Amino acid sequence: MNRRAHGLAMVALALASLAPPALAGAATTTTTLAPWCVAMQKETFLQVVSVAVATNRSATVKGYLLAPKCAPGTPDDVQYSRRHSGEAPITVHLRPGASLTAARISGRSTPIALRALAHYLAADIDGNLFRVVGSRNAATALLGIFHP
Repeated sequence: MNRRAHGLAMVALALASLAPPALAGAATTTTTLAPWCVAMQKETFLQVVSVAVATNRSATVKGYLLAPKCAPGTPDDVQYSRRHSGEAPITVHLRPGASLTAARISGRSTPIALRALAHYLAADIDGNLFRVVGSRNAATALLGIFHP
């Protein structure tokens, strides 16, 4: 082996020693979710597509179930995606007098009247995302989520 070939072989060996060792199988990683993220996984989030208001001030809301995806960071880094693609909307029944809030571009929310919900849904540019409080059969609140 000439000097040049020997030198190149030595450089190749040196570079190979810097590379991480090959894994003998699938790599496993463990991600620990922040407590706020674990709590979100237990809540119900909905992308609302329609609302029908009854005369007794109750309402029927239809929408798609959302799954929060927590990125490393803070709660404002959360992304929401449909739990099951191709699923039909689910129904949530709001109790009479249920609390409703609308998300604002400021990141804050503001109370809205049930009779204003359909108009809000038509004009919302943040995806009509809401957190449902209570059961799907008797929800006590529908809280708007700002999602840029």
